[in-house]
Amino acid sequence: MIESRSEMLSLAPDGSWLRNKRHWQPREPFYAVIGDSELSATLTTTYRAGLGDRALAATILPAQVESGQLGRLKRSRAACQLAGIHVVGALQEEVFSLCDSRTDTARETGIANVVRIQDELWIGHDIESGSIQAVLTQAWPGEVAPVQGEVLGAGGSARAAVWALVQWGVHSLTIRDHSSSGQQRVQSWLSRTEWKQRGFELRVTSLPKVQEQQAEPRPTVWIACLPGDMDVLPFLPVTKGQGNGMLLDLRFSPTQEGLGTPAGIRWVGLEPVLLMQCGLSFAWWFGLPVPWQVMRKALIR
Repeated sequence: MIESRSEMLSLAPDGSWLRNKRHWQPREPFYAVIGDSELSATLTTTYRAGLGDRALAATILPAQVESGQLGRLKRSRAACQLAGIHVVGALQEEVFSLCDSRTDTARETGIANVVRIQDELWIGHDIESGSIQAVLTQAWPGEVAPVQGEVLGAGGSARAAVWALVQWGVHSLTIRDHSSSGQQRVQSWLSRTEWKQRGFELRVTSLPKVQEQQAEPRPTVWIACLPGDMDVLPFLPVTKGQGNGMLLDLRFSPTQEGLGTPAGIRWVGLEPVLLMQCGLSFAWWFGLPVPWQVMRKALIR
């Protein structure tokens, strides 16, 4: 298990890695999980289980890198020691801007949450959208995607969610955010995409101030990309137990656990998306096979 405080890396002023306030250097290929300390520690444990099962010689540690520090990281001595990065949270757009090349999926979503480093070049990929789509496909009770989808939030995860819903086959999509600036950023991103011209309904609007939506007449999937401490209940319709929808909850908050989800809306938490992310990035870094069962056991421990 991860001792998050003792293992968490940070950047020294001279651009080297610090561990327990001491300079640190890896002795084998090194991968960093950057972002929220608790979540990055959880993912690190999951990756380590896979490395152990495959008997791969690599080091993976959580790293605390603040917004605005990624450029310094890339230019620093610490970057020369990196083989890959997994980014969680709000830094995905910033990482995307720093990559030297990007996969097609990353270019479509405008985010990069996993990076492979070769000859000091950063190759960015978006594994979150594929992870979301895979979980939606597995969790939705029907054989085909619902007609209608709603994304709550406008950050990097929301972009991944939008792309996943489009690829899954949703035909009517609403993106909701509490701020006008968030809505404008999403509109700007959408204006640069090609897939929005496929003829489906698409709108960007604000989150409702109260629980004012009535039951949706069509099967609907909601994806919550909101802060972990933000209640999702006011933004879901009153279903009265009709059973016509599903909420995929991407908030990282162990206290939520589906509390407050209206009757009739199936709740699916973040855990299967995290597992899929770890598996897809593991394959991208180390190749197949992916030790799914071992990694799943480590994630849910």
